[in-house]
Amino acid sequence: MVTCNTRSMRRAQIFMIVVALALVVGAFVIGRESSQHPSPTTATSSHTTLIAPPMLKEDFTLLACTQSNTLGLEGCAEHQIVALDKQINSLRRHVFSTLVVAGARRDFVRAEVSWTSYRSSLCQSESSVYQGGSLAPVAYANCLAQSDRRHLSALRQFVQELSHP
Repeated sequence: MVTCNTRSMRRAQIFMIVVALALVVGAFVIGRESSQHPSPTTATSSHTTLIAPPMLKEDFTLLACTQSNTLGLEGCAEHQIVALDKQINSLRRHVFSTLVVAGARRDFVRAEVSWTSYRSSLCQSESSVYQGGSLAPVAYANCLAQSDRRHLSALRQFVQELSHP
């Protein structure tokens, strides 16, 4: 009985060693592959981080726009959001390409990411008045569209200031 138990224990130990070895080899291979193909946001050999302007991309499926019910009203706001996001993204690319100093680009990216987070939190807060009701998503979407309009105006002003220092 002891030999059978000892064999089972040895098999289990060998199995554990093989699994551990496979994990180590797998991690090594993945590490080598990722270091050979750096992503745009990873450090390069010169120790600089490549950055790009953040792009707004909504995660909703566009609803049909109609003024006859709350789903339709939400759809109308969503269509406005997508159109405004497209304009914001275009201005973000323009501003980013205009800024030639890496620190200025990083600051711009940081500001835009912060604004996107602020926009979401603000609109969550504003729409919470209608929480549980059919107007909550309409209020949220309308808030996003209004925030986009204000931000678009601010970005246009920034572009003006960049072109006429």
